[in-house]
Amino acid sequence: LLSNVRSLAPKIDEVREAISNANLDLACITETWLRNHIHNNVIAVSGYNLVRRDRTKDQHGGVCIFIKDSIKYQVLEDLMDDEFEVLWIQLRPSRLPRGITSIVVGLVYHPPSAADMPMLEYLHSCLSTMEASYPGCGTILLGDFNKTLVKKSTRLSNGFKLKQLVNFPTRGGNMLDPIFTNLGEFYNPPTQLPAFGMSDHFSVDRVQSSP
Repeated sequence: LLSNVRSLAPKIDEVREAISNANLDLACITETWLRNHIHNNVIAVSGYNLVRRDRTKDQHGGVCIFIKDSIKYQVLEDLMDDEFEVLWIQLRPSRLPRGITSIVVGLVYHPPSAADMPMLEYLHSCLSTMEASYPGCGTILLGDFNKTLVKKSTRLSNGFKLKQLVNFPTRGGNMLDPIFTNLGEFYNPPTQLPAFGMSDHFSVDRVQSSP
């Protein structure tokens, strides 16, 4: 699941229900609007570990990932940069496609006011590092890229053999919440889900295909 919730805490009951009812492996949330004084237990989901990256400079922004507690994971601190709202984790599920050693997930929030090229250069650098440091890994790069960055991100998909899977609008008539991956063949096409609360972004669901 990928969703821009525009403030997680007030919508957490709805988010909990969606995650639990669908028995999701992973839920990626952008625009959490969390701050240090909001403890993890306020937004916890039973049966899931939480990794969050709050914006510290001003209001809004922030990203977090809920990971089913049966899935081994680690946060990739070496890929983090305080200038960018991107959270990187490595997953080691009990079952992986043949030839895939692990799955690296990068969750992005790119504000509409931010310059595109620094973010593109940062993501390009991270993907290059991943190729060298985690050979054979599957890659999932997703989030709220906003309009201009989405258009420029073909450089990433072409350079690292990633396919963008979302083919429907996620905010108004625009597709702002892409999913780039080299694992597309192992998943059903993404589907559009209703927004949480009064968020102006639709959610995106992506389900692993049957073997």
